[in-house]
Amino acid sequence: MVPNFKEISILSKEMKCISIHCFALTESDIDNAPTAVCRNFVPLYSINEEAATGTSNCALTCYLHNLGIRPQRYIFEQGHNLSSVSRIIVELKTDTDILDVRVGGDGIIEGVLNKNTSILE
Repeated sequence: MVPNFKEISILSKEMKCISIHCFALTESDIDNAPTAVCRNFVPLYSINEEAATGTSNCALTCYLHNLGIRPQRYIFEQGHNLSSVSRIIVELKTDTDILDVRVGGDGIIEGVLNKNTSILE
């Protein structure tokens, strides 16, 4: 996939959303194999692609659960195209509804974080 960041920015603005989260399900019976490989695009806020996105993968987990895709835990890989692969693990607590969503994982942080910067400005 070759993203068109200009078009993704336009779509994000039209849809009033921050990011576009794309995914491809994987098929594997191996323990700890990823449920899906993901890419998350945020060019409207000057981030073409993110290597790890916990909130988007939490939303994806709820979506997959509602589709009937229900592994014991969901494992997502993200950042392959950035040479910075992250594994995001999401677990759900459910009864007839989703009661709780927990996210964790492994990733690499690079760069500088400025506590005075807001993406919502």
